Amino acid sequence: MLPETILTALEAASRALSESGARYALIGGAALPAWGRTRATADADILVGLGGSAEQGASAQAAVVGALRAAGFAHLEKADRRRIEDKVVLHFWFPLREQGYSIRLDVIAAGGPEYEEILSRASPRKVNGFSVPVASCEDLVLLKLAAGRLIDRVDVQELLAINKDSLDRTYLETRAARRNLAKELEEAWKQA
Repeated sequence: MLPETILTALEAASRALSESGARYALIGGAALPAWGRTRATADADILVGLGGSAEQGASAQAAVVGALRAAGFAHLEKADRRRIEDKVVLHFWFPLREQGYSIRLDVIAAGGPEYEEILSRASPRKVNGFSVPVASCEDLVLLKLAAGRLIDRVDVQELLAINKDSLDRTYLETRAARRNLAKELEEAWKQA
């Protein structure tokens, strides 16, 4: 279960992104409950598709920033522009005035076939009773393998153990091999 504070921010972000026409999917720790794993997380991560061309990407990114700002999210451009390969991480904060703090929302704005595939495979899932597009379990496993932190490796082991009977192993293995993560996936299966 996600804390109500994160769920409040996630609902506002999902509503704004849906109304803007953005293609998006919940990823990261906040997506885990949709696939049976629950653990503490302090933020929400959302993957947003930017389309194919640089012009489409710039337009889509501007639309996302505008939609989230209109929904009450604070955005500091100086905190953005952190490029990781072909992605840009955009940082937003959703103020919870009654509680006296803000919830961080990281928007991973990405283009290219790998991310388009993740978005095309995403489906509406329930997170604390709230329906939101969530990356497939296989894609969440691959994203977490790529992140490589200890907590991500534990998440992968748990996701594999919980969902082993329903996972598309061929998809997982071929995508892991493409991303040079086959060894990490094999090790995670052994630990699951």
